[in-house]
Amino acid sequence: MKFGLLLVGALVASSGLMWRSSQRQQLPNETPNVVEASQAGIGQLVPISSINLLDGSTMELSDGITVIAMTSATCPISQKLTETTKRLAKTYEGKVRFVCVNPMSSESAKEVQSHAKHLGLPYAHDSRIAGTLGAKTTTEVFVLDRNRTLIYRGAIDDQYSIGAAKPVATSNFLDDAITAALVGREIPIKATEAPGCLLSLKTEVQELKPTYHNRISRIIQDNCLRCHNNDGVAPIKLETYAQVGDRARMIAAITKSRRMPPWSAAPESGPSKWANDASLSPDDLKAIADWAAAGAPEGNPKDAPTPRKWPKEWGIGKPDLVIQLPEAIPVKADGVMDYVYVRYDPKLTEDKWITASQILPTDRSVVHHVLVFPIPPGQEFASDNRGLAGFFAGYVPGNDTQIFPEGYAKKVPAGTRFEFQIHYTPNGKATKDQLRMGLKFAAKEPKREIRTAAVTTLMLSIPPHASNHKVVGRLPVMRDADLYSFLPHMHVRGKAYRYEVEYPDGKTELLLDIPKYDFNWQLEYKLKNPKFIPRGSRIIGTAWYDNSDDNPANPDPSRRVTWGEQTSDEMMLGYMMFSPR
Repeated sequence: MKFGLLLVGALVASSGLMWRSSQRQQLPNETPNVVEASQAGIGQLVPISSINLLDGSTMELSDGITVIAMTSATCPISQKLTETTKRLAKTYEGKVRFVCVNPMSSESAKEVQSHAKHLGLPYAHDSRIAGTLGAKTTTEVFVLDRNRTLIYRGAIDDQYSIGAAKPVATSNFLDDAITAALVGREIPIKATEAPGCLLSLKTEVQELKPTYHNRISRIIQDNCLRCHNNDGVAPIKLETYAQVGDRARMIAAITKSRRMPPWSAAPESGPSKWANDASLSPDDLKAIADWAAAGAPEGNPKDAPTPRKWPKEWGIGKPDLVIQLPEAIPVKADGVMDYVYVRYDPKLTEDKWITASQILPTDRSVVHHVLVFPIPPGQEFASDNRGLAGFFAGYVPGNDTQIFPEGYAKKVPAGTRFEFQIHYTPNGKATKDQLRMGLKFAAKEPKREIRTAAVTTLMLSIPPHASNHKVVGRLPVMRDADLYSFLPHMHVRGKAYRYEVEYPDGKTELLLDIPKYDFNWQLEYKLKNPKFIPRGSRIIGTAWYDNSDDNPANPDPSRRVTWGEQTSDEMMLGYMMFSPR
């Protein structure tokens, strides 16, 4: 069988659509484990423009969302998934097109014709399609958007494997991916293994030459545009070829050095455990470097990805409650400003469960950070000592939004007031700021409550000219808990930070290592899967400080530095989001 193939480059050899050779070999009877999206080619252009079908017609792949489903007339797992595939195709009829691709050259025309008739869906019989996609099994599906960008690959669901079956699927990966894609939401799981009959494919491919439209624009859109869009916080916009092409060498240099996108966690072997890992894959880094070295070619605009839309205001969606400070706060042109504290009473008459929060300054250029502390009913002051034990919501460079997983929320009792701690840093121009905080409420009480704690110590005394001063804090775990995320906080002398857990039996495990802390990007590190910490353990936070002349951000190497609120002082805070059991 022949098919229309637009070979703009290699998927298997160089573009990453095929699994990396370092990945663990897929076995037919395994469950569909989630795999790293960046290692599965998610977000890349699929170099197939059309597929010639068994009935002699041709399906163009740029007419809408398309599901390319591997199948087989003889593989038992493929047979079991037939009805599920037909049901999904019927569910999304008129919205999503399904095409079944049989890569088994050994299956006879009679077997293939019978199988195609039973499915009743567009059907192709050609191993080259599967080879170009880098398909691994006869059950793997590939979801493409209308611009032929791969947005999901993997299993249909988790019901079947060789030698095992569930009564019903508990994870509907393909259904979830299609639902999210149709409404423009982030796909929750973008790549999985696909248990089925392993494929042995021979494919000849050509090397992909990255252009702006076929590769670089996708990398920029997926990793940079959240901040570098027209309404984003970044001063440089990267929405057009002209904007990106002018800065090709700078983008190559700053990504090679790992300064962008901001991500300070140490690299780990195997798939990342972080849900919001912003680091670029080796394939993406190489594509950027090769593109810049080649003179930043624009390529064919027809290869461009579907443009993403970015919220101009609320990244959490429309809030259920917006709290705006009653008056604009003057910020002087230069010098240092003390922290500003503002209290606000939202007059809550009933308990509320908060599923998301976001803080929006009106002038981000002068706001270094904001912390919001709850003042419980009947109390005059916040119960957490202004950040030493935790906070309710926050705004720091690179992080203004908190969105909790489904079933998790923070509790705000009726009568709670809020205290805003705002740190302004004058930037040469007098201005005013009147920030807002948006909150989204849960419709009902959640399954789990999210709380914030911090491992810390006030015993800071960093000697003059010390280049690697070490400070350790410990936090006892009083009850079983699940850790959800980490957010370390130091000032400009902060050099590195490490979270560890010491279990009741004395064994120690590394939780998060930040070998190069960056005060300008105080990021939250969110685990894909919460980490269980048993009662009786201790969380150990270790911070290192550079008070030497070699630290370019150091305001005064000759000074002994102690705890203080100003940037010229220091702090040692290891915030954590957790859920008690």
